Amino acid sequence: MNVTDHGEGRVRKRIGISKRNVTLTSTLAWNEGLDQTHFRGSFLRYLNAIYRKSPSGTKLKVYNGYLYISRDGFLIT
Repeated sequence: MNVTDHGEGRVRKRIGISKRNVTLTSTLAWNEGLDQTHFRGSFLRYLNAIYRKSPSGTKLKVYNGYLYISRDGFLIT
């Protein structure tokens, strides 16, 4: 998983991990994270709202309590 500069900064600030662990964490999130089909109720409505606001081709993954947004193989935030 490629990580944009913006995505790296957001991950480091929110999760509090080192710069070298950002790519590892984003790869784990992409491979092991859960997509919208695994959720129900208000959290699913929240994910759907984010998805509708995002450009086409955007993928959402929830991993370890955090939401990862990627597009075209790049972690956005």
